Amino acid sequence: MPELPEVERYRRLAESAIGRTVVEVRSPDAWFLKNGLDAPTLSRALVGRWFEAARRIGKLLLLDVAAGPTIGIRFGMTGNLVVDGRTGVDELRHAPRRHEVIWERWGVVFEDGGSMV
Repeated sequence: MPELPEVERYRRLAESAIGRTVVEVRSPDAWFLKNGLDAPTLSRALVGRWFEAARRIGKLLLLDVAAGPTIGIRFGMTGNLVVDGRTGVDELRHAPRRHEVIWERWGVVFEDGGSMV
């Protein structure tokens, strides 16, 4: 389970996404979008914008969007963050030691071709 040190490493990794323009949002399973948020609304909030800051409150990662909302990410028992193919944590005790696209809950593609999932 990601604890405070792991979420801090995710925050540091997310800093590599700051200032990069989002061109596509992927949210294959709407169940993971909370508080009435749906995929089209998330896309409208992010496409054409960029992340201004990555911060955290406890185990909640917060991504501040330029002229937009703040995205909150909880990692649950086995969550991970991957930016441009790099993971924030090499291994979690109760998580698989590999990354599978089918496990992605949401993600963005940047104008430069990179991604964050």
